Amino acid sequence: MSVTAYVINMDRAAERWARVSARLERLGVPVVRIAACDAATEPQAVLSRRGQTLAADGRMLRLSTADGRAYTLPEEGCFQSHLKALERFLGSGAACAVIAEDDVIPQPDFAGVLKALAGRRGLEVVKLEAAIWSGRRAVLPVADLGGRGLVASFRASSGSACYFVTRRGASKLLRAAPRHFAAYDDYLCDGSAHGARVLDVAPMPVEQEKLESSVFDPHLAGFRPLSPAARAWFAVRRLRRRLRRAWMALAAGRFAFWRIRRAPWWSA
Repeated sequence: MSVTAYVINMDRAAERWARVSARLERLGVPVVRIAACDAATEPQAVLSRRGQTLAADGRMLRLSTADGRAYTLPEEGCFQSHLKALERFLGSGAACAVIAEDDVIPQPDFAGVLKALAGRRGLEVVKLEAAIWSGRRAVLPVADLGGRGLVASFRASSGSACYFVTRRGASKLLRAAPRHFAAYDDYLCDGSAHGARVLDVAPMPVEQEKLESSVFDPHLAGFRPLSPAARAWFAVRRLRRRLRRAWMALAAGRFAFWRIRRAPWWSA
């Protein structure tokens, strides 16, 4: 069974679409283009989807519900684009799909990884790309994917450039989204935010091109005007998320503590 990739692409980025669609089609992966919600050209359309308004500086919407940092209009556009892709997938009637951004570089065995994932029952979200590409992290093996492993990771990594999702996983991501205003990278990997079980492939079969980000705002990076009490509250929430992720990883690995191992993010 082939798995369709729903690729998010801005109308003004035709070159990116040409590159990514060619890469995926070369591997035999069907591709559907999702027109991104472009905060630069249609800011009001992005804001209206969840009734948001811009702060006085014209960039920040509000403080992130995840960590209290600045949550920006481009991040909202990215968030809404992923929700749009998930909705399109659910409307297709297919059992599973890949959601991808237009700067991904799949490895030669990408289609085989998708076929192996599609043949497994009980999956919800499987990350195929991560923002961390060096070192290793503690994992519990879940299944062999033929040269790569399906693992439950104890170390979360932001990154939403490419992920496998089933109907149940997509429904959970969409259902919880109205309550969260955070970078979609962080939302996706945080199972405590949406309740979906998030697994990883190790090593990851997809990397991102090193292109300029349309979401990152260096003027607001790290901006977090919080009181000491608010900082303490967010610290408690971070600890709760880490504990929940550890619990979910243990449950996914059937609490087989003796099987915990160190897995690479990338094939060195």
